[in-house]
Amino acid sequence: MIDILKSMNILIIDDKEEDLKPLTQIMNLFFKQVYFTNSAIKGLEIYQEKEIHAIFSDYQMPLMSGYELVKEIRQLNKSIPLTIISNHDDKYLLQKFIPLGLSGYIFKPLGFSKVKIYLENFAIDLNKNSILKYKLSDTHFFNLITGVLEINGEIFYLTKLERQFLNMFINNSSNYITKDEIYVNLDAENLTENSIKNLVYRIKKKYNFDRIKNIKNIGYMLLKE
Repeated sequence: MIDILKSMNILIIDDKEEDLKPLTQIMNLFFKQVYFTNSAIKGLEIYQEKEIHAIFSDYQMPLMSGYELVKEIRQLNKSIPLTIISNHDDKYLLQKFIPLGLSGYIFKPLGFSKVKIYLENFAIDLNKNSILKYKLSDTHFFNLITGVLEINGEIFYLTKLERQFLNMFINNSSNYITKDEIYVNLDAENLTENSIKNLVYRIKKKYNFDRIKNIKNIGYMLLKE
């Protein structure tokens, strides 16, 4: 459990300071980086600006509820693990989250023992359901947390741009990404169409991965098995 969670960055959202502060302190013991905020709107901004691997959000919040936040996140990312923090009174209302694919929910008050037990099961589910690995092909697997590419059991450490490029396919509900999306999401200075073409060429040649196809005047497609 420790090895899995220590490689992850988590975002915690709760509008109640008396709940947010102690939970953040507990999570700092288990996760690599803990981001936190008392606003769902701000939480959405943090998610879009930082590298976040899991989100824990309160249900009842002003301006934007936990349910509204989860709906927004699922539009951006279909696979990121999401946990709702709630009161027992909300137990039956949580059923509406089912179509949104929650990792689970945890009821307040949140002490160390309760959170630890939840995180143990959380880590087991991540591993068992292969949420940490994304299948690019029968021989290529991409670790969503470490950014490592596994090819026929051999491990390759991708560059920052290579990780960002592959992540765009994974976080997109379709199999293709547009040129505009690439320009917005790749963290590189003086990005040009030729530099993007060179990046794709290097990925194909360096890792013997030929499942990225150019779509003329649109972008790139990831060919599935």
